[in-house]
Amino acid sequence: MWVDLIITLVKIFFILAITVGFFAPVLTWVERKQSALMQDRIGANRADIMGFTALGLFHIIADALKMFTKEDFIPDGANKVLHTLSPIIALVPALVTFAVVPFGGQYTLFDKEVNLVISDLDVGLLFVFAIASLATYGYVIAGWSSNNNWSLLGSMRTASQMISYEVTMGLTIIGVLMVYGTMKLTEIGAAQEDFLRWGFFLQPLGFFMFLTASIAENKRIPFDLPRTNASLSMLQRLSQNWSQVILQNTVVLSSACFSWPSLSKWSRSARS
Repeated sequence: MWVDLIITLVKIFFILAITVGFFAPVLTWVERKQSALMQDRIGANRADIMGFTALGLFHIIADALKMFTKEDFIPDGANKVLHTLSPIIALVPALVTFAVVPFGGQYTLFDKEVNLVISDLDVGLLFVFAIASLATYGYVIAGWSSNNNWSLLGSMRTASQMISYEVTMGLTIIGVLMVYGTMKLTEIGAAQEDFLRWGFFLQPLGFFMFLTASIAENKRIPFDLPRTNASLSMLQRLSQNWSQVILQNTVVLSSACFSWPSLSKWSRSARS
């Protein structure tokens, strides 16, 4: 019992370290550099340590320091409880979804079988979509609790776009479920050991539709209308917590980027 508990806690720590400690900050840096390249500018390159900029990678450290030291401003008339909880509501579902995403196969460690997934649910794929959709409430609550009409309108526009493209993502996944006959992510991965059985080859249209919908659901270019100044006012009022919402967006983006590779070529790690 205690061994199982320790193994589970190690898995949770590993997932948090990878998503929050690595993918979230690194993908933020990659997005900045990518945007700079598209717009013919240098991008993040000012933060340095003893004169070394490391291609702007030190901005990751600067962002973390800013996140923990920035004042948490709550406007007059705002609902303080919901105003504080809204970024948490947006962040937690993005992290919880990783509980059913396999990050390796099944191995034997000290005569004990260890499956490199926190919880191998039979309805794993459904669980991902069900929990991830809860993040929409964080945006709506953020806009409503700020006691600002423009923030509320911005949050409603953001929520409507997220819901619309989540429906599209869900419909494109149906083809994968029909092909592999299961919603268990480990079984979907194991069924794709053959190169020609990858989801990309069996469902090419679904792949590109899912990719487009995931970009739109995460409000990235060219679907970044909810990130205009009018819409951002709903969350910029959250001050320090605004950084948490950005983190949530980045984590969900990394999840979306890895969803289809998991569905189309998670074969090497699926082997015992």
